[in-house]
Amino acid sequence: LFFPLLGLAQLVPRGQKLWADLNKISAFLSLPEHRDHRVIRNFRSEHLTAQELESLTPEERNARNRCIAFQDLAVAAQEGEDSVLERLQISILFNTLTIINGRTGSGKSLLLKAILGEAVYTKGWAQVATKRMAYCDQSAWLPNMSIRKIVIGECPFDSERYRQVVYACCLEEEDNRLHVGENDTVGTNGAKLSGGQKQ
Repeated sequence: LFFPLLGLAQLVPRGQKLWADLNKISAFLSLPEHRDHRVIRNFRSEHLTAQELESLTPEERNARNRCIAFQDLAVAAQEGEDSVLERLQISILFNTLTIINGRTGSGKSLLLKAILGEAVYTKGWAQVATKRMAYCDQSAWLPNMSIRKIVIGECPFDSERYRQVVYACCLEEEDNRLHVGENDTVGTNGAKLSGGQKQ
């Protein structure tokens, strides 16, 4: 009689969790479909003869080298909210390094999401050369494993590469104020690591 009652007692919280999870899935599926308002146009893919290239104006030449452009763009984080970023005029060229710098909360991540088409455009337009982009968000997810296992994953161990990654992430034991060694687990979602170390 003890074990059936114990099983019943364990079933109630599991049922509550299942119900909460089903509600989250239902809420997600009820969201409106995402609309990408970016204009996708890669001028580089348009093949021109040498004579046509000669006749291009300076603005048209710049357009051929541009991979991302914003024209008088205003961006909000979500539908129905006020614009956080306004009057954006951006032109980013192929094969260039672009650094986005600013105070905490100034809209750097929102600008990146605008480039990805995941923010709400309230005014203006955005043009990108391709939809194929990669983005690593600030909210890092880490399994509760050792640092060594997280770094190498399923790859064979390469001590030089591992040392470089540990150094770049400030995880060296002598500099690690949190005293997490390479074989220690990082805790649930990296709880034993600082925000910078998680990244």
